[in-house]
Amino acid sequence: MSAFYDPEESEFYGLCVEDLFRRHPKLHKVYEFGVGSGEAVCGALRRGGFLGQVHGFEIDARSADIARDVVRGSGLAHRYHVTHADFFTVSLPDSERTCVIANPPYLPLLDGQPRYPHLSGGVRGTTVSERILSAGFDTVMMMISSYADPRSLLHHAMRCGYTLTSWMVRPIRMGRFSRRPAVHRRIRGMSRAGAAFVAGDTYLLAGGIWRRSADYSYDETGHLDLVMTRFGASGPDEFAPGPPLTDRMDA
Repeated sequence: MSAFYDPEESEFYGLCVEDLFRRHPKLHKVYEFGVGSGEAVCGALRRGGFLGQVHGFEIDARSADIARDVVRGSGLAHRYHVTHADFFTVSLPDSERTCVIANPPYLPLLDGQPRYPHLSGGVRGTTVSERILSAGFDTVMMMISSYADPRSLLHHAMRCGYTLTSWMVRPIRMGRFSRRPAVHRRIRGMSRAGAAFVAGDTYLLAGGIWRRSADYSYDETGHLDLVMTRFGASGPDEFAPGPPLTDRMDA
């Protein structure tokens, strides 16, 4: 397959990475799950004034090659390192698990062998995202989708000991992969069950920063949950949301 690149989604991911760099300028090393084309992070590095290193891991060999070409062409090879490897098989000591960034696959699919396996997020769209949150990093900047069981994912982050310290959100039109019949049927089924929140062919994509630290007494989880689960609620086919998360200890 060629490297995944959706202009609107990738641009927003890059802005969220840039926001992380601005909020946490002392980070000296950041790991990335799933480099894709590499364009989003290259843009963030050029704009954000981040002086540290980004080490990206891409499981697809063709995508890794494309990303390396993009990084070299951007003049950032000394700051953005792309490795063809499965992120979850890379051995990192706890001292290195300071920060990870990710725009993980979140397509919800019942089919165990999807046409594009690297874009599948499992039956609820949260399988890969949950693994990232369970990997033991101090800081996580990750994208989450309103059609991929966002409430369940937010609960999982709390169970992993994370505080959501900040977030950004943008409405996104469904692309060619999320409009595929099998994916679209699954999203509609999850919507009826109250696990996906869409308005027509539009969903919300959020980029959140989670921190495992006692320094943060205020958690933004409830606010993001409310925004994601109220999206599309006034539409004729949408499931009415339940009460928002308000207490990070109730998960």
